[in-house]
Amino acid sequence: MVEKLKIDRLIKIMLLFILTGSQLAVAQIELQNGNGVNNNKANTNRLGFIKNLLKNSSAARKVKQSNNPVVSDLYNDAWLMYKRALSARDYHDPEVMNEALFHSTELMFRAVRLSEHKQLVDVKKQEEFNRRIESIDALLNAHKRISDEKKLNGKHDELEEVVRNKVGIANDLVSKGKITAAYKIADEAYVQIKIAISKLRNGETLIRSLHFATAKDEYLYEMDRNDTHKMLVRLLLEEKLKNISLKKRTQAYLDKAKILRQEAEEHAANKDYKAAIKSCEKSTQQYVRAIRASGLYIPG
Repeated sequence: MVEKLKIDRLIKIMLLFILTGSQLAVAQIELQNGNGVNNNKANTNRLGFIKNLLKNSSAARKVKQSNNPVVSDLYNDAWLMYKRALSARDYHDPEVMNEALFHSTELMFRAVRLSEHKQLVDVKKQEEFNRRIESIDALLNAHKRISDEKKLNGKHDELEEVVRNKVGIANDLVSKGKITAAYKIADEAYVQIKIAISKLRNGETLIRSLHFATAKDEYLYEMDRNDTHKMLVRLLLEEKLKNISLKKRTQAYLDKAKILRQEAEEHAANKDYKAAIKSCEKSTQQYVRAIRASGLYIPG
């Protein structure tokens, strides 16, 4: 058990090194090698390392910038353990001091890791928002082409002004860290364009008549169709799927839809947008089948 604990601590030291740089790793290594020796210079060095970690390091900056209350609690606890280490030093108890310093860095590690997780979530939300803005641009271009065909340029200019204004508001919200609110505004703009195109086409099937400028534009449109159908599944079938028999009839379709969606994203990552479009269309069709299997009819 003791050996496993030592290995666990060494692994955490390696992770700390990666996350926060050499100072934290050096501090932890010194604590591992202290062995309770009461050496004033060594003690001063250890305390200095940890104080710098908690106050001035890049890890400290990340933690202090986090809005997560759990991260704040861990950070405060790390400071309390550091203060306990100071008291132990004053009472000439190196063993208690080293243990307190180790727990201080341990708590700091947990705070950093939790703050890093939040940042990863924010990155994903930002990517989703960026994709929505790309879809808006693609649909605006499509609306302009259709307006030109029908000699209705005035309608496009009006729509573009409204949409660009909403996109500007959304981008401003993103800059303030309000990504969820920004995505909602972007969604409003996106739906507004889709409705406008539908009116221009008098109910024609959009995907076959838009003539997207690039395969990437069409892929982005298909991904949004896929998102819409996924949302319909959640809204229409949430209660129905509590029925075990119905869930068995629909689950295979939902599982297949998820796999095909992942395939589409992989193709797109490799710039193979034609293959991505096909996989995405197939994924959307699986959602349609799942909804129909529940007894509800939707076109598609």
